[in-house]
Amino acid sequence: SFCLCVQILDGQLRDKYNEVQQRVDSKAKAVVDAKKRAESLREEAKELLKDAQNKLKRLAELEKNYEENQRRLEGKARQLDGLEDKMRDILKDINKQIQIYNTCQ
Repeated sequence: SFCLCVQILDGQLRDKYNEVQQRVDSKAKAVVDAKKRAESLREEAKELLKDAQNKLKRLAELEKNYEENQRRLEGKARQLDGLEDKMRDILKDINKQIQIYNTCQ
């Protein structure tokens, strides 16, 4: 009777131990999986940050180029204004010469 009780208790204890062991294994696996997922997310975040930094750098370069081109364009516009003024002066001179030529005939 005593032996039977010990065997029953031993069996119940073994069952409980196995149940607890399974829970521990399951929790440990969940922790490992969560750690892997966190590491993966961290790597992904690092890549996204690097990508964003590269895009910001590229944007800054484009902005600088745009400003340089804008300055160049303004310079060309001033140059064109000067050429138009010269052209008007030349046309005036030509018209004067035509008038002089016409009065001489």
